[in-house]
Amino acid sequence: MVLALIRPTQAVVQFCPCGPSQLNMAKNTWPILKGFQEGPLNFAPTFKFDVGTNKYDTSAKKRKPAWTDRILWKVKPPRGGRSPSGQESHRLQVTQHSYRSHMEYTVSDHKPVAAQFILQFAFRDDVPLVRLEVADEWVRPEQAVVRYRMETVFARSSWDWIGLYRVGFRHCKDYVAYVWAKHEDVDRNIYQVTFSEESLPKGHGDFILGYYSHTHSILIGVTEPFQVSRPDCKVRGAKRSCSNATASIFFSVTSCK
Repeated sequence: MVLALIRPTQAVVQFCPCGPSQLNMAKNTWPILKGFQEGPLNFAPTFKFDVGTNKYDTSAKKRKPAWTDRILWKVKPPRGGRSPSGQESHRLQVTQHSYRSHMEYTVSDHKPVAAQFILQFAFRDDVPLVRLEVADEWVRPEQAVVRYRMETVFARSSWDWIGLYRVGFRHCKDYVAYVWAKHEDVDRNIYQVTFSEESLPKGHGDFILGYYSHTHSILIGVTEPFQVSRPDCKVRGAKRSCSNATASIFFSVTSCK
């Protein structure tokens, strides 16, 4: 049985092998299950099958079919306070759209169970809280400079950082390199940080910059993909040949996790 604990920025999954009646009793006695919900069981029991077939247990034990694979869900209440843009705390509504088993899979004595959920947020932050500005491409180490602007409502922290990510990254900590946002003042609300030469990736590739807010545990500002083109230089006698590439970049800001 799968228990899915849902909140706006995180999902926690736990497992408990029990049937429907056992589960209902556990929901009333186990503190960890307090507040969990489940959709109607409109599918056949998902255990126990003869592996490779859709036949329930034909062994000498002849185990009774049971709904041992389940999905429960729960929305954790907001921690309080305001969103990064100063609005009231995030309120998330979750509706279970579908709840079904997949009887076509025969590689196990269980049948997998899946559910789809519709998540509705009370509002969306359209105000770009942090605007990141970089050169069109990074070819030389001295070009790895990031300037950024902050809205006055944004509660910055000394533990904030700016990460360099490969396109397609999955998590805010999947950065290739990062630098602490120490907020070196350039001009009024404009700040600047620099990536060290040692931290920059070698070769060529498409990357994204993201500003991570320690207070809110999300990426507050994210750029569109841009190219880092570190030249592959080879010395040939007294001459040096370097390969370069060009790219353009368009800046936008989103929040994610």
